[in-house]
Amino acid sequence: MSISVWRIGSIKALTLQTLWIGSTFEAGRWHRKPPEGQPVVYAGSSRALCQLEKRVHCTGRAWINTSA
Repeated sequence: MSISVWRIGSIKALTLQTLWIGSTFEAGRWHRKPPEGQPVVYAGSSRALCQLEKRVHCTGRAWINTSA
């Protein structure tokens, strides 16, 4: 059984062995910074899903929670 995952990155120099390094700088939506959490690599099940995620976060600004 094989599983394909996609990731859209902005730095060509990153390799599969170094993708996790970014997750050690700051906590994310789905992970905590080490040592409490484990390094992670975010990926999607399709190119379209990865592109959507990239477009949602491309401004670099934090979203304002309007549901409260």
